[in-house]
Amino acid sequence: MSELASLGDALTVTVYVGPPSPALPSDPAEWNARDLAQAVLIDKSTARISSGQRVSLNSLESAEEVQVDGAPYYYFESIARGSPTMLEATKETYRHQYAVSAVRKGDDGTPYIYTFSVQCPEALWRDGEAGFREAVRSFRLAGTTKDYVAPDRDPWRFF
Repeated sequence: MSELASLGDALTVTVYVGPPSPALPSDPAEWNARDLAQAVLIDKSTARISSGQRVSLNSLESAEEVQVDGAPYYYFESIARGSPTMLEATKETYRHQYAVSAVRKGDDGTPYIYTFSVQCPEALWRDGEAGFREAVRSFRLAGTTKDYVAPDRDPWRFF
């Protein structure tokens, strides 16, 4: 699931909820920040080369795991190739992203990754970096209530 709010061609904010990539071990306790970030990025932005193999269009700059209230949050920063925009009309453009992923199990015990990210053209990153980092660092999975619907219970709610 993905919600997109794009302000012109400057800022993109996304929330993505989905199952883990098959590239990750089945037990989330075995995950590390770099592997999780690469799995999230390859699922979001890939290209196929002539052999049909998927390759990431992202460059992972950093990744770290931080324990928040006893739960792991995976923060990562990346730069991706982008399309020309009104701001950058050249063929080679780049978008800078800062994101966080957290994990919550569905009703059937399957882990689901919740990722919140903020990205913008590389040329605008320095101007908004502090605010982007603050927004991403404020992301938390709220406690579940009787109204919580796990992604495996009713996946159509996420589209």
